[in-house]
This record gives sequence, structure tokens and C-alpha cells, in this order.
Amino acid sequence: MSNPAQAERLARGYQASAKDPEKETFCFGPWLITGQHGSILQSEGEIRQQYEASLSLPSIPEMVFADNFIRVEHEGGFGIEFNALDALKLVEDADDTIKVAVTEKWREARADSEFINQAAKPFDWTYTTDYKGTLFGEDFISLVAQTDEKIDLEKLKVREKILFYQDITLFEDELADNGISLLNVKLVRKHWNAHK
Repeated sequence: MSNPAQAERLARGYQASAKDPEKETFCFGPWLITGQHGSILQSEGEIRQQYEASLSLPSIPEMVFADNFIRVEHEGGFGIEFNALDALKLVEDADDTIKVAVTEKWREARADSEFINQAAKPFDWTYTTDYKGTLFGEDFISLVAQTDEKIDLEKLKVREKILFYQDITLFEDELADNGISLLNVKLVRKHWNAHK
């Protein structure tokens, strides 16, 4: 298989969660949709260390579902996959521009500290990512281009039979009680009636 995200997981030679992930598939025409749910990445040990070493972040979200993914693959070997590792690779790893409401009061209370304005390892601790999926299949990737086309939201509102549904959480963090950061992917395959 030519999927780099899947190949990287296989090359690591391990399963990230303690128990076997659950996999669900759905075929339509030349397409195969796969959704996989696993447990949270183990909190310590060799598997966790290998996962963290593949990222340049000083810390990762509290809950990383490293075995979770949604993949839409054409029988020709190309498609798109959504997974936690590739999403976390796009988190800003050298700049801490996000401030919470109490930041200024905290700084004022510690104004006499010489280190108050120095972050030990600045990074986007909210884990904001511009991840739009991981394309695979070299011939396919070269054909992908920016478009002005939009999703037809009215068509999505039409009640149709749902043939396949997946809601996959990739990671979650409570941001030290300053909110929640959550990245999940939802995929719905409906039976579209072209005559409506």
C-alpha cells in the first residue's frame, strides 16, 4: 500500500494503544472507507517515547488516539487519510502566541522575576493545527489543486439514509483547565438520490 501515514505506523512496528483497535469499512464503487477506533496512547513506555520522538513538540495532548484514523481509498491506491500523528506535526512547535485571560495578572504578580518573559519551550499549547488530511498515491497528489467549489450545505440537510458514519477523535487536551482542545473527524456516507 502506498499510504505514507499507514506505512509509517507499520514501520514503527507497534500498535499505539494497549488493546486492539476496532475497524469498520464500507465499500462503494471503487472506493473503500475505513474508520478505526483505538484506545488512548499509553502514558509511558517505549511506544509513547517512539511516538513523541516523531514529533518536535515539547509535549503532546493529554489524550492522543494514535491508532485512530479515517481513510478514503480508491482501488487505484490513492486517497486521503486523517490521523493524529500527521495533525500534530502541523502544530506550531516554536512559538507561544496564545495567552489566556489571566496571563497579564499572573505576569504582574511576578513582575520582579527576571525570567517572567522567558518561556522554557514555547509552542502552541492549544495544539491548533491546519490539518486537512494526508493525501497518498503519488499520481493522485500531483492532480490535487485548490478550488473555489464549496460543499452544498442544502444537499447535506436533505434527509437521506445514512449508509456509513464515523466520528473519530484524534486528540484531546483540557489545556490546564483553560478550555478544551479537540480534533475529531466526522465522515457520513449517505444514499444520494440524484432525482430530488
